[in-house]
Amino acid sequence: MRETIKFAATGDYLPTRRIPSFEEDSFKNIENIIKQADGRITNLEISILNKEGTPGAIPGGTHIRTTPDRLDDLKAFGFNLVGTANNHAFDYGYDGLEATNRHLDEAGILHTGTGENLYEAGKPIFLDTPAGRIGFISVSVVSHLTHMATEQRHNIKGRPGINGLRHIRRHIISSEELAVLKTIAEKTEVNAFTEMSIKEAFMLPFPEGMLPFGRDQYGYPMVFETGEEQGLITEPNEKDMKRIEGVIDDVLRQADYLMINFHAHEMKGTNKQIGADFVGKAARRFIDAGAHGVIGHGPHTLRGIEIYRGRPIFHSLGNFIFQNETLDVLPQDFYDNHHIPNEYGVMQAMDKKSHNGTKGLLNIPEMMESVLPFWTMKDGELMELTLYPLELSHGKRRHQNGFPEITKNESILKRLQELSEPFGTNIIIEDGIGRIYANVEAEKMTPEVKFV
Repeated sequence: MRETIKFAATGDYLPTRRIPSFEEDSFKNIENIIKQADGRITNLEISILNKEGTPGAIPGGTHIRTTPDRLDDLKAFGFNLVGTANNHAFDYGYDGLEATNRHLDEAGILHTGTGENLYEAGKPIFLDTPAGRIGFISVSVVSHLTHMATEQRHNIKGRPGINGLRHIRRHIISSEELAVLKTIAEKTEVNAFTEMSIKEAFMLPFPEGMLPFGRDQYGYPMVFETGEEQGLITEPNEKDMKRIEGVIDDVLRQADYLMINFHAHEMKGTNKQIGADFVGKAARRFIDAGAHGVIGHGPHTLRGIEIYRGRPIFHSLGNFIFQNETLDVLPQDFYDNHHIPNEYGVMQAMDKKSHNGTKGLLNIPEMMESVLPFWTMKDGELMELTLYPLELSHGKRRHQNGFPEITKNESILKRLQELSEPFGTNIIIEDGIGRIYANVEAEKMTPEVKFV
């Protein structure tokens, strides 16, 4: 067994079209890098269906699906560890989730993150390599409780869903502001449903000094309390954290390395490039529990890289393949929510929603830029990390963009430098490639790649 082990990972993998050719330079350059790693990780953020599935009432955004033949492309890139826990896992309901896992199984792809109950969704997978055994867990922040898998009891089955991590939001204001808010709540009856739910024992009462005020977009009461440090405080759900930490401990009893796939959209204020406080807290606790790396994604843009206790945390790797507009169907909900006439075709409806391509994620240049990291570890710690900048063809027509290509665009790396500085991470840019040396004695372990 080798002394060192190598990893490559990407952000969100969301394909709705086949790769035009495996002989294209853009494909082969990326394939050459990925296949030199032992653990090759990606996040599959799309339902894999042959017309199975029922459109979900609470999707992850646009209802996104693709066909099983797209998995041939995923395998051609060389990925061997696939996470499925994310907000799009329920775009086509329970039956769509089950069909996706079935098609992955039939394709012989190792995957985890969703399942018929919480045990199945949270179950680790293992990959045996010449460099050691790799354990892999896929976790997603819960965007809606109906998406989270639940435990199976002795007398009733669990709910299918994602391996979820919930979080707590505490809005801290002054005592004077809380008094005003309480008066407004009484006048407007904004808490009537919450108060009735508590009275009829459907909800636990709130502790003294905490005031619910209305509900957020997920249907949860928004809670306000007084404190000196005013603002929003977020914390990961302790029960979920203890459960995941227990799985980490169990995995490390039979694996040499463990990687955590972590999907989290939640941001600091309105800045998608900075994660909410609880996201960073959870990632560091995963490392504290023994994980050797955390691969983040979700906001469809880059976030900073942190080297914590000698191990990498990618707070978000952005997108790898991003094709959320070339869809074959859209459910009635899409038409109703965007006030689109029923006679519109799918692309006409998409143009109506995006104001003819002037709004939406594909119109934001940063959403179509990311990096492909390749890193080497020894004795459980990072030695060297190489960052290859990627572009996904921003500015082209919808059917021409969304595929990754290695670029020499150093502005991507410079932006990542700035985002990583608060974590004390030093990214060195050399000839269009970023490098992080966590161990000053590390020998050069960048993969030998001949760009074609």
